[in-house]
Amino acid sequence: MDMAAAKKLNENPHKLYFKSLLYVERWFTSTRFEVIICDQEDNLVFKSNGPLHYYNMPSMEADIRALMRGLDEATLFGINHISIYCPPRHLIFEYLLGISYPKEKEIALLMDDVKRIRNRFRSSKIVMMFEEDVKFVSRLSIETCIICLENIRPELMFSGCEKGHRICLTCAKSHIKVKLLDGMIPNCPQLGCKSQLSIVRCGEFLTENLCLMWKQRIKEDSIPIARDFTVHTKAARI
Repeated sequence: MDMAAAKKLNENPHKLYFKSLLYVERWFTSTRFEVIICDQEDNLVFKSNGPLHYYNMPSMEADIRALMRGLDEATLFGINHISIYCPPRHLIFEYLLGISYPKEKEIALLMDDVKRIRNRFRSSKIVMMFEEDVKFVSRLSIETCIICLENIRPELMFSGCEKGHRICLTCAKSHIKVKLLDGMIPNCPQLGCKSQLSIVRCGEFLTENLCLMWKQRIKEDSIPIARDFTVHTKAARI
């Protein structure tokens, strides 16, 4: 980005949309964030989503942390003027406007952090979201699967990796099946990621036969380690 473009980005007003999402699976619950930053013409500048915590975080705390994440990202882009879009009946909307104040200490401290981050901007406005804003954000929320490259609705995406990389459920099933049939423990398909997928999390949508095959692969994979340990132990005694 050249200096003129960077200056234009910095000085032009931008819009920030944020929300938290709760994903409940059979044995696992995770709380995720979604952040979208657009310019005044609604051109996408930045979009990100990822795990906040791998457990059921209270929704208010999750929403505030999603907002903080969005504000932090905006400052990293050098944006000086930000409009924060909030649902009209959300307590965060009232907290930001000073209409009401949080009673819980944890929430009050988080809102203090939000205030400190907002002070980094030359201006930050609070804007009430209308129906057209909700529809606009929903369209931008569509995710792209890293395997099939199709645009997928968030609820049809899956993350079985500790790094939070997400693929669609259809590709997840195919990827796991191919790896197991090749005699390997399924790993994350994201390029450069060395994490193995979680059998606990993936077990929700796999057949019983694939789950049994996965457990067998884990058992087989542990045998050489045990054997090496025995050999080294005997050698040490000699």
